[in-house]
Amino acid sequence: MEKLKLRQLVEYLEDIETFEEPKEHYEQYQTTPQIAAEMLHYISDREDFYGSHVIDLGCGTGILGIAAALCGAGFVTLVEIDEDAIEIAKRNIEHFELTNVNIIHMDVNTIPESFYGRFDYVLTNPPFGIRSEKSADVAFLKVAINVYHIFL
Repeated sequence: MEKLKLRQLVEYLEDIETFEEPKEHYEQYQTTPQIAAEMLHYISDREDFYGSHVIDLGCGTGILGIAAALCGAGFVTLVEIDEDAIEIAKRNIEHFELTNVNIIHMDVNTIPESFYGRFDYVLTNPPFGIRSEKSADVAFLKVAINVYHIFL
């Protein structure tokens, strides 16, 4: 599989359907196609990225996870609490005809221990606790540490 050029990835991600009415209590802020593309284009340069298992915590409409899949991740798990965002993410996954992306309706804070250590890469654009729960970003980071696959 040939790696996408950054500009190509940005163009693909510009087709992502976004929130029409972001929910303030979930602190839904859309990651821009440019930021998502630059982030995943950089990460996908790592030798172990191709075929890896990626999780996107609080995926929203799925832009980071979809970018990971387009860049060669083997399997991508999206986790989102908001049912409306999940419906948009599902449409985005279908738009790109991605068969290696799965979405789970779940609060990130209730991730089961069976997820611990199962993922090679963890992506997130967490709520920063500005309008909702204080330190929500810290909770996301704690989960990210738990689900990340670490060799000791």
